[in-house]
Amino acid sequence: MSTRSYIGVKEPNTGRVMSVYCHSDSYDNLEILIKNYNSFDLAMSLVRLGDMSHLGPTLKDCVFYSRDRGEQDERNNCVLHGCIQEFLIECVEDYTFLFDDNEWRWRRWSNKLTEKAVKNENQTIISKQ
Repeated sequence: MSTRSYIGVKEPNTGRVMSVYCHSDSYDNLEILIKNYNSFDLAMSLVRLGDMSHLGPTLKDCVFYSRDRGEQDERNNCVLHGCIQEFLIECVEDYTFLFDDNEWRWRRWSNKLTEKAVKNENQTIISKQ
Protein backbone atom coordinates (compact mmCIF):
# COMPACT_ATOMS: atom_id res chain seq x y z
CA MET A 1 0.00 0.00 0.00
CA SER A 2 1.33 3.44 -0.93
CA THR A 3 1.42 6.55 1.22
CA ARG A 4 0.20 9.19 -1.23
CA SER A 5 0.31 12.97 -1.20
CA TYR A 6 -0.18 16.19 -3.09
CA ILE A 7 2.55 18.80 -3.28
CA GLY A 8 1.52 22.38 -3.98
CA VAL A 9 3.31 25.68 -4.44
CA LYS A 10 1.49 28.97 -3.90
CA GLU A 11 2.33 31.72 -6.39
CA PRO A 12 3.16 34.78 -4.25
CA ASN A 13 1.56 37.42 -6.47
CA THR A 14 -1.62 35.62 -7.53
CA GLY A 15 -2.46 33.31 -4.62
CA ARG A 16 -2.94 30.45 -7.09
CA VAL A 17 -1.49 27.02 -6.28
CA MET A 18 0.28 24.68 -8.70
CA SER A 19 0.08 21.06 -7.52
CA VAL A 20 1.18 17.53 -8.36
CA TYR A 21 0.40 14.07 -7.07
CA CYS A 22 3.08 11.88 -5.46
CA HIS A 23 2.28 8.17 -5.19
CA SER A 24 4.79 6.60 -2.79
CA ASP A 25 6.57 7.12 0.52
CA SER A 26 5.01 10.49 1.36
CA TYR A 27 5.71 10.06 5.08
CA ASP A 28 9.31 11.08 4.19
CA ASN A 29 8.37 13.96 1.90
CA LEU A 30 8.30 16.80 4.43
CA GLU A 31 11.95 16.28 5.36
CA ILE A 32 12.95 15.97 1.69
CA LEU A 33 11.01 19.10 0.74
CA ILE A 34 12.43 21.21 3.58
CA LYS A 35 16.03 20.13 2.94
CA ASN A 36 16.03 20.15 -0.86
CA TYR A 37 13.21 22.30 -2.26
CA ASN A 38 13.42 25.23 0.17
CA SER A 39 12.86 28.16 -2.21
CA PHE A 40 10.05 29.18 -4.51
CA ASP A 41 12.17 28.48 -7.60
CA LEU A 42 13.18 24.99 -6.41
CA ALA A 43 9.63 24.12 -5.39
CA MET A 44 8.24 25.32 -8.73
CA SER A 45 10.88 23.37 -10.66
CA LEU A 46 9.59 20.27 -8.88
CA VAL A 47 5.87 20.73 -9.58
CA ARG A 48 6.41 21.83 -13.18
CA LEU A 49 7.57 18.28 -13.98
CA GLY A 50 4.14 16.88 -13.11
CA ASP A 51 2.86 13.91 -11.14
CA MET A 52 5.41 11.52 -9.74
CA SER A 53 5.77 8.04 -8.42
CA HIS A 54 8.46 9.01 -5.90
CA LEU A 55 10.02 12.23 -4.55
CA GLY A 56 13.80 12.29 -4.31
CA PRO A 57 16.34 14.72 -2.88
CA THR A 58 17.10 16.05 -6.38
CA LEU A 59 15.00 16.33 -9.52
CA LYS A 60 17.19 13.64 -11.05
CA ASP A 61 16.32 11.28 -8.16
CA CYS A 62 12.56 11.83 -8.48
CA VAL A 63 10.55 9.42 -10.62
CA PHE A 64 8.06 11.39 -12.75
CA TYR A 65 5.38 9.63 -14.75
CA SER A 66 5.96 11.65 -17.93
CA ARG A 67 9.71 12.24 -17.84
CA ASP A 68 10.87 8.89 -16.50
CA ARG A 69 8.13 6.42 -17.40
CA GLY A 70 7.09 7.91 -20.72
CA GLU A 71 3.46 8.17 -19.60
CA GLN A 72 2.45 11.22 -21.65
CA ASP A 73 -1.11 11.32 -20.30
CA GLU A 74 -2.37 14.88 -19.79
CA ARG A 75 -3.57 13.86 -16.33
CA ASN A 76 0.07 13.63 -15.25
CA ASN A 77 0.64 17.39 -15.69
CA CYS A 78 0.67 19.82 -12.78
CA VAL A 79 -2.70 21.36 -11.94
CA LEU A 80 -3.45 25.03 -11.34
CA HIS A 81 -5.88 25.85 -8.49
CA GLY A 82 -7.38 29.31 -8.07
CA CYS A 83 -6.57 29.55 -4.35
CA ILE A 84 -5.38 27.57 -1.32
CA GLN A 85 -8.93 26.57 -0.37
CA GLU A 86 -9.55 25.04 -3.80
CA PHE A 87 -6.23 23.16 -3.56
CA LEU A 88 -7.15 21.75 -0.15
CA ILE A 89 -10.62 20.64 -1.24
CA GLU A 90 -9.42 18.96 -4.44
CA CYS A 91 -6.10 17.48 -3.27
CA VAL A 92 -6.75 15.13 -0.39
CA GLU A 93 -4.59 12.05 0.08
CA ASP A 94 -2.62 10.79 3.06
CA TYR A 95 -0.60 14.03 3.17
CA THR A 96 -0.81 17.47 1.62
CA PHE A 97 2.25 19.72 1.40
CA LEU A 98 2.19 23.41 0.47
CA PHE A 99 5.06 25.81 -0.13
CA ASP A 100 3.75 29.23 0.97
CA ASP A 101 5.60 32.34 2.14
CA ASN A 102 9.00 30.64 1.81
CA GLU A 103 8.19 27.68 4.03
CA TRP A 104 6.68 24.23 3.74
CA ARG A 105 3.40 23.57 5.49
CA TRP A 106 1.73 20.21 5.73
CA ARG A 107 -1.33 18.28 6.78
CA ARG A 108 -1.99 14.61 7.37
CA TRP A 109 -5.55 13.92 6.31
CA SER A 110 -8.05 11.56 7.83
CA ASN A 111 -11.25 12.88 6.26
CA LYS A 112 -11.87 15.05 3.22
CA LEU A 113 -12.85 18.59 4.17
CA THR A 114 -15.88 20.32 2.80
CA GLU A 115 -15.65 23.80 1.30
CA LYS A 116 -17.43 25.20 4.37
CA ALA A 117 -14.88 23.63 6.71
CA VAL A 118 -12.03 25.08 4.67
CA LYS A 119 -13.52 28.57 4.81
CA ASN A 120 -14.21 28.37 8.53
CA GLU A 121 -10.92 26.80 9.52
CA ASN A 122 -8.50 28.15 6.94
CA GLN A 123 -6.06 29.29 9.61
CA THR A 124 -5.66 25.78 11.02
CA ILE A 125 -6.04 23.46 8.04
CA ILE A 126 -2.34 23.35 7.28
CA SER A 127 -0.09 22.92 10.29
CA LYS A 128 3.42 24.28 10.35
CA GLN A 129 6.11 21.78 11.23
